[in-house]
Amino acid sequence: MSDTVWGALSDGALATWQARAADQSALARAVLAAGADTRVFRLASADRHGGDLQPVDEDAAAENRFRVDLPEGRRLVTPGTICWHENGTRREGEIVWLGALLEHLRPDALERESSFMGYQPPVAVRGGRGSVTIELATDIWFPRTVGLLEEDAPWAPAPASYDNADLAACHTPRLNAFLAAIREAADEWELLEPEEIGTRYADMVDTRGILLP
Repeated sequence: MSDTVWGALSDGALATWQARAADQSALARAVLAAGADTRVFRLASADRHGGDLQPVDEDAAAENRFRVDLPEGRRLVTPGTICWHENGTRREGEIVWLGALLEHLRPDALERESSFMGYQPPVAVRGGRGSVTIELATDIWFPRTVGLLEEDAPWAPAPASYDNADLAACHTPRLNAFLAAIREAADEWELLEPEEIGTRYADMVDTRGILLP
């Protein structure tokens, strides 16, 4: 079995937290600062292939709920630094799209399980009216996974049983620190109820983030 036992949903989330604050700009600035400190989330512009990353105006982004005007041919992306296994070695680097990394690491599953190779960022952040929502569409952060890409993965409601503790130990403390900083800056903080596949990860999630062994 491959040591890449994680995947990424094309739609939905495995865990979702929501922050609310009266001062929306201050909350957005706290998110951007926490993302920079922990390296799990940042705003950048990219070419249509997801390359040539360039910084964006974060002051404008904070005022406009993470939206910025970009030149033609550029798109907003939110890369984050994660760990992964490749050729028997644990690597670490900044990733724009998890799906592109998974296609490289798991070509065996590309045709069979492409719906779990979603082109998602490591951490998704959405700004709304008075709130910021943080979503994880990938189980790379969890110490155990359900085996989204595995042919022999047990069906629901079986709990997550594939060992991903090495990767979680590498990068999930930074994710939890990111969440802690936003929680500190928020007036209200909530862990949203999981849905569908997310229910199989619920025992590893609380308001503080991902629970590690």
